Amino acid sequence: MGKIHGTTRRVVIMAIACAVLAAAIGGVSLARAGGSTGPQTLVFTEVDTGGKFISISHTQNGAPGDEFIFSAKLVNGQNMRIGSLDAKCTLALHGRLLCDGVMRLHGGTVTLQGSIRADEPNGTVDHIAVTGGTGSFDQAHGQLISRSTSDSTSHDVLDLD
Repeated sequence: MGKIHGTTRRVVIMAIACAVLAAAIGGVSLARAGGSTGPQTLVFTEVDTGGKFISISHTQNGAPGDEFIFSAKLVNGQNMRIGSLDAKCTLALHGRLLCDGVMRLHGGTVTLQGSIRADEPNGTVDHIAVTGGTGSFDQAHGQLISRSTSDSTSHDVLDLD
């Protein structure tokens, strides 16, 4: 269950990013090209705030169909909360996790979806699809690049096209 927890955390925020980029920027940065529309990049740290493993298979190590639901707070380089994440990952065949998540940020939400390996070690970089959004993120698309730094934190880059 620890490996599923660590991997799902990377997914949603979805799961984690480029640590070098996060360190270089040093917190949340928002870049817009051409006014109110255009590319945006958010850099932040994801910190787990809770989770629950749901064993449908009733096996100790998990089996296809088992789920992990978790939440996280999103903080900038000054440790100030900038949003939150709620996600659910389902264990699929061949050691894969299928994950869906919603990030709540100032101005709206961003929806995420991805597939990752269930047995990834900390430090693995995952690329999660941005599938939409609401408010100022209406019709959002792009990707979340997430890299776990421990069992409870990830460095993330949300890259919106």
